Amino acid sequence: MDRKLRWAVGLVAAASVAGCGHSTRQVQESNMTSREPITVAVTNSHVQDVNVFAINGGERLRLGLVTTGQSQNFQVPTTFTHGGTDLQILVHPVGGGGDYLSDRLTVTPGGEVDLNVAPVINQSSYSVSSAGDFADRR
Repeated sequence: MDRKLRWAVGLVAAASVAGCGHSTRQVQESNMTSREPITVAVTNSHVQDVNVFAINGGERLRLGLVTTGQSQNFQVPTTFTHGGTDLQILVHPVGGGGDYLSDRLTVTPGGEVDLNVAPVINQSSYSVSSAGDFADRR
């Protein structure tokens, strides 16, 4: 009887350790990918300098300024997206005029948004790449 009890306790302990190790690894992998910022690469072909903002729900984060004829990369921290992937990009010309607002974008952590600000701002365009799509180009 004593031998059967020790065997059962050993089996339960082994199962517990195996289960904990698996869930810990999953949490670590999940945290590693969810901490990666989203890159926003902006090329400004508009006649005015533009301010670029990230929008998440009701929150707005200024990413920075892109001067006419220049390109700039910005990082959107995961703290701003709260680990989510729903994001919009707003472009506002410094001298005034109409703004450009992207659709709601689904961007995975570590992903990239390429935004081309057109000379006519409402003709601006974007593309979205996940982390795996452009990992070889870096």
